[in-house]
Amino acid sequence: MVGALAEVLVQMTVADVYFVHQRGLMNSIYVWFMTVGATLSPLAGGYIVISQGWRWVWWWMVILMGAGLVAFVFLYEETKFSPTLEGVVPVVAAAQINASAKGRDKKSPTDPEVEANVAHKDGETQRSHATHWIDHSIPVKPYWKKASFMVDIPGVICQHGPTQPMTAAVTVSVTTLSSYMTLPPYNFNASQIGLMGLPPFIGTSIAVLISGRLSDSLVLYLAKRNRGVFEPEMRLWIAVAFIPFVPAGLFMFGIGLNNGSPWPLVAVGLGIAIFGTIPANSVALTYLTDAYTDVG
Repeated sequence: MVGALAEVLVQMTVADVYFVHQRGLMNSIYVWFMTVGATLSPLAGGYIVISQGWRWVWWWMVILMGAGLVAFVFLYEETKFSPTLEGVVPVVAAAQINASAKGRDKKSPTDPEVEANVAHKDGETQRSHATHWIDHSIPVKPYWKKASFMVDIPGVICQHGPTQPMTAAVTVSVTTLSSYMTLPPYNFNASQIGLMGLPPFIGTSIAVLISGRLSDSLVLYLAKRNRGVFEPEMRLWIAVAFIPFVPAGLFMFGIGLNNGSPWPLVAVGLGIAIFGTIPANSVALTYLTDAYTDVG
């Protein structure tokens, strides 16, 4: 649940930093990085099992997550740090401005809660002190109410309805490798099972290279045809073009695995299935970013 915050922050960053005609590529790159962890981690895990034993798979996860936690604690930007500024123009309080306007030469008292940086005659600057506090008068309900956006907005349901079953189907297919391909006629060991993660990785990389740029180019073309008016639904045509690859790859994977077909057929089917899944996920994220940027 906490890890889901990382996914939300990525979409917010893409919406804030990049233009509309760049979001398709950026979201495709993000989906690529997310998928690489699921496709290449079994590859590393297989060789770890062979060389160090299966318990070390979990120890390496602890080590990497611990290193990430240390990096966040000591290297992450401190958002509440107030740096000392040099050459700051003296801040004039609103009360002092009003008093001067009325002809009164009287200084207003300094607000005890917040003291602004004041530039002295000798060039030194007094460090500011701010009191950070939470307004408890704001009810808690609005924060929890934002979770209802997932069901209140039809676009969210319409986009994640088709894409999530496809993602689940591909994920289940990957997890079945260790259950079936360790048996005859394959008799794969742990490292060979891990190598079966290469076809999904290749399919993901090819899909990202094609769909990202194509999505952005398509919306520019369609917006020009629409008299310069951009509509978020223009991106959905990319997903429609790639969706047929998902059932085709899954049928090839499932039938081949059930009939004991040569492993290249199973591997190619898995790669084709994920090749069609990545553009659909990327387009869904980009569509929601374009359509509901100001929501929440």
